Amino acid sequence: MPETSPIGEPTFPLDHIAIGTDRYDDTLQLLVMDLGMVEGRHGTHFSTGNRIVMLRSPDGSMIELVESATPAALMHLAYRVEDVEQSVAALQSAGLQEVRPPHALDAAKAETALLVHVSGLQIQVIKYESDSPDLAHPELQQAQPNPLPR
Repeated sequence: MPETSPIGEPTFPLDHIAIGTDRYDDTLQLLVMDLGMVEGRHGTHFSTGNRIVMLRSPDGSMIELVESATPAALMHLAYRVEDVEQSVAALQSAGLQEVRPPHALDAAKAETALLVHVSGLQIQVIKYESDSPDLAHPELQQAQPNPLPR
């Protein structure tokens, strides 16, 4: 395993996984009521206006749930980085193509960019400001998971 990733970080710091679904309310209920995730920031997707919510599990892992016109599907993997522009350049030199260039994501208090691999997998790189609503909050860390149905 290399000491640094192509984006120049010591590891691959996965920030969150984004899932799009045409059954937003049902999926949100599953993730919160049945699987014990805690709702964080609610917002709208900047290009579609559809609903989004950031969800956090008690272990700190996050899912971005996005309302879409298609059944549930992986939208992107997001990696937390120290320098968005440097990370974009490194990923482009590794063969990824830019989908959205570096830009401010005001609702998340972050800078971000989106790239796509030849396989179709989209990769988001994101750097949060220290007061971002998407970073861990004490009330989210105290959440207890609901038992899975048996």
